[in-house]
Amino acid sequence: MEVPTKTLLAENGFVFDANILTILQEHSNNIRIDKAGIGEIDIIYIDEANERIIVCECKHNRSRFDFNNWRRDYSNFIGSYESQLEKKVDWCTENRNLVNDHFHCKFNDFELDISSFTVDGIFIINAPTLYMYDGKFKAFTLHDFKNRLQNKYIEPTFQFLHVEGGEVYEIRHPFFHNIDMILSGSTVSS
Repeated sequence: MEVPTKTLLAENGFVFDANILTILQEHSNNIRIDKAGIGEIDIIYIDEANERIIVCECKHNRSRFDFNNWRRDYSNFIGSYESQLEKKVDWCTENRNLVNDHFHCKFNDFELDISSFTVDGIFIINAPTLYMYDGKFKAFTLHDFKNRLQNKYIEPTFQFLHVEGGEVYEIRHPFFHNIDMILSGSTVSS
C-alpha cells in the first residue's frame, strides 16, 4: 500500500517522507521514534493548501463479504490499528517543531514552516471496510485518496429523518456514531 500511496503523492506534487523510524534534526541529533514507543510512521505528507500535516497508516486489508469477517476487520482497526495511529498523530502534534525540522533536514529546498499546521491521521486501505464509515480516523481507498489529493473527493453525507420528532439531520463521518448521538439526544460530532 505504501508504494502506490507514495506514487500518488509524487504525481500530485506533495512533499512527503515514508518509512520514518528517525526524525532528522540538525547536527545529527536525530530522534529514534521507533524506540520511543511510536513505531515506524508509514508516510507523512504536507498538505500546504489546507495547512495540514497528514500522518498516513497504510493497511493492506482483505475484501470482506460476510458479517463475521466485517466484524473481525472492524475489531482489528478499533482494537489495534486505531491506537497505533493515534500515538503517531499525538506525537507529531506535540512535536510539530521536530517534524518541521525533519522536513527541512530531509529536503534542502523545503522552506515552508509547518510547525503551526494541524496534524491529522488517516488510513490508506486497498479494500473498503466497515471501519471507514464509523472509525475515529478516516480511511480512504487508493481511488478516494487520489481524488482527495486532487481536490475531487466529495465527503459523503447522509440525511437522517428522526421519525418521532420530524427533524432532518445531516450525518457526517463517523456515521453510525453520529446517528447514535442523535437518537440519544446528544450533540452530533463532525
